[in-house]
Amino acid sequence: MSINLTRFALISALQDKRYEPITEEEFPELSVYVSLLHTFETVEDKLDWELGKHGINIDFLINGEEFGGTYLPNVPVLNGWDKETTIA
Repeated sequence: MSINLTRFALISALQDKRYEPITEEEFPELSVYVSLLHTFETVEDKLDWELGKHGINIDFLINGEEFGGTYLPNVPVLNGWDKETTIA
């Protein structure tokens, strides 16, 4: 688990396209928390989840290319996103 935690911490800090990568100057001001998503359920409707309560793990194809993402429950809320915006 620690290898994945390190990997995803680096991805979120440096490669998350929704945000600018963190800089060395920001290090002294950073704080960290860990959220664990568990008990994933497959749904028929992409909007079958609650903002602020459920995290989502989404995988899909566009023109044969695979895309995906994992969102913690607080990500849409903190960004003021509705469900459609989160999925987009």
